[in-house]
Amino acid sequence: MPHPPRPRCRVRATALGGALVLLASTPARADVARDDTDARYAEILAGFEANQGAEALWWNGWTLFYGLAATAQGTVALAATDPGLRVDASVGATKATLAIGGMLLFTPRTAIRATSVLRGMDGSSAFARTRRLAVAEKLLERAAEDAAFGTSWVAHLSVALVNLGGAYVQWVGYRRTAEGWLGLAVGLAAGEAAILSRPTGSGRLWRGYSRVHGWTIAPTAEGVVVIKTF
Repeated sequence: MPHPPRPRCRVRATALGGALVLLASTPARADVARDDTDARYAEILAGFEANQGAEALWWNGWTLFYGLAATAQGTVALAATDPGLRVDASVGATKATLAIGGMLLFTPRTAIRATSVLRGMDGSSAFARTRRLAVAEKLLERAAEDAAFGTSWVAHLSVALVNLGGAYVQWVGYRRTAEGWLGLAVGLAAGEAAILSRPTGSGRLWRGYSRVHGWTIAPTAEGVVVIKTF
């Protein structure tokens, strides 16, 4: 009498056991992915919240400083009866106005606005949380780039050119040598102080974050989302 095909049954049982293990592990992996997504989002949000006060103080403070300087020197230029004083005040007001333009047009406030943007995003589903993390990472990278550009050689060169241009007008155009040197020194001091006091916490946070985290594959109800964080 022939024996039953036991090896074939053993293979089927093994395959079934493997399928059960795979199915049982899927929710666990989803929970781990969710925990990682939430933890990374919380890390970025906490970093933005910690830096927001310094970022806002720096941007608002220097914008107000240049605004007051432009207003004061513009008023002197309009009211002065001495031609030399009018020239000096006009040059100073022009430089301060250019500085305001630089703050408004070329100094993004990503690090200041990021917290409100992220807190306003939906986090009710796995897909929404994954998308929220992707936005948080992009905002952090952009804030780090803003800080790096704002403290780069381009920023220092811009300050130097604006103040040298103002001094040149005083030296060559109106023969006000001493006043030109004074305006150059004051303008360079103010511009360099603004650059050197700029907060760079976003850059440090991004470098630390990107060293720790790499590619993430996050399972969602709609599929799989891959996020690149470095």
